[in-house]
Amino acid sequence: MKCVICDGDVDYVIKGTHEGYCKECALEHFEDVDMLEPRGNANAKEDDSE
Repeated sequence: MKCVICDGDVDYVIKGTHEGYCKECALEHFEDVDMLEPRGNANAKEDDSE
């Protein structure tokens, strides 16, 4: 999963969606990152196993 703004690695997602942001873009574009979930807690359907 990549950041929707810069294609960087996702650190946060919007709760209830699969829209993700890297830490830098999340801090820049959201006044309060508490509305976001850390990537590890998101219920993403994408398989991240390597």
